[in-house]
Amino acid sequence: MAANLKPHSHPDTDPSFSGWQPTPVPAPTATPQRVKTWQYVVLGFAATTFLIGCVAAAAFVLASRSAEPAAAPEVPVASTAAPTSIVDESDTVAPATTLPPVATEAPATTQPPSTTVPESAPPETTVPPPATTEPPADDPTNQDQEPLDLRVIEALNTASLNLAKLESTPASPATSFNRAEYGTWSDDDNDCQTTDTEILIRNSETPVEFDTTGCFPISGVWADTYTGQPILTANQASVIKTIPLSEVHRSGGAEWDAATKARFVNDLDHPGANAIITRATGLVRGDKTPDAWMPEGDTAACGYSIDWISVKFAWGLSVTDAERAALSDGLVRCTTKALSELDINRLVTNDFASETKTSL
Repeated sequence: MAANLKPHSHPDTDPSFSGWQPTPVPAPTATPQRVKTWQYVVLGFAATTFLIGCVAAAAFVLASRSAEPAAAPEVPVASTAAPTSIVDESDTVAPATTLPPVATEAPATTQPPSTTVPESAPPETTVPPPATTEPPADDPTNQDQEPLDLRVIEALNTASLNLAKLESTPASPATSFNRAEYGTWSDDDNDCQTTDTEILIRNSETPVEFDTTGCFPISGVWADTYTGQPILTANQASVIKTIPLSEVHRSGGAEWDAATKARFVNDLDHPGANAIITRATGLVRGDKTPDAWMPEGDTAACGYSIDWISVKFAWGLSVTDAERAALSDGLVRCTTKALSELDINRLVTNDFASETKTSL
């Protein structure tokens, strides 16, 4: 356009410039539009290629998954090489101990589960044995209380053993029994105090008061051996033999001579050979054996059974089957509480039993 104009001329100021029109500038060609269409073609081709690739990849994945079952036959081969490792993990107690040869064939990495289980199992198997070593239920040492005097435990154990040693005889009435054959209370030390008075003196909780002669007791503090009832005067107290004389006669005393019978009546060596009771208790007991009468309460029944057994054993007397069963039941009632409440002085034993037997 500059080539068609005069120098220093302008269309608005130059008169010579009339009707002149600048050469029109050519319009833009359509080439950019053709390029844009071509790009769309390329993009379409790329998208088509991408989709084809995705379809091919999906087909490859499906083909790979469908090909996996072909490798399945190898699994049984691997599982048969070490089946014990599976058993050890599912049953961790018995199989581990019953299949040691097979366990050695398995890889070392599969063994720890089976070997660690048996190590935790022994504590469970070692619990029962201590139960077999526990004392029996009727053993006084098996109670969760204060320790008992060893003399009490010894007396109970001795009575249990001696009961089994007593001879059994059939029950029969004490025929030909004569009370006079056994004599009366004697005064062996010649102090005017007979055997029954010596027993009252020995068992009173306070000093016994006597009459003016000093021979006959008036008062003291005693307790009924079988009921625990307090006794404060001598005329309310009755001193009896633990085993009635009629029972002694029936169970072997009938064969004793007069001296042995008198010695039994005046026995002071065995604390359990005698008892102090009220007259009311004496009327109830009479001459009954343990299968016909037993004191009420565990403490009294336990002490009565121990005394009865020890006296019969010391003097070589027999028992009936019913009597033995009743005495056994009486020993079962010797709980820790019952034993702790017994008068230990009544249960003190000595060796006079064997001496007594040899002299009979």
